[in-house]
Amino acid sequence: MRHLKNTLLAAVSLIAVVVFSGMIGCGRVDDYVDCNKICNSYKTCVDSQYDVGECTDYCYKKSREDVDYNRDANECNACLESRACTESLPCTVQCSTVLP
Repeated sequence: MRHLKNTLLAAVSLIAVVVFSGMIGCGRVDDYVDCNKICNSYKTCVDSQYDVGECTDYCYKKSREDVDYNRDANECNACLESRACTESLPCTVQCSTVLP
């Protein structure tokens, strides 16, 4: 009986941890911004010396803190999707507020 009680307690504890950790997770999936894509596109298409690491760090931090920035970054990503450098000029407006 004691073994069953300990097993049940362990199972309930594990479920509580899983549920709680899901509640404090990394955020909603639809809020994800591909900052690496935005920053690498700028480096590839505009400035080969651009610091992608600094840009990516800034972008991820800002997108978690600022809803408007997150929206702008997602619009920039959508614009850049499947575009070559020569086709990305229309993305200037969407991406101008995203890059540091």
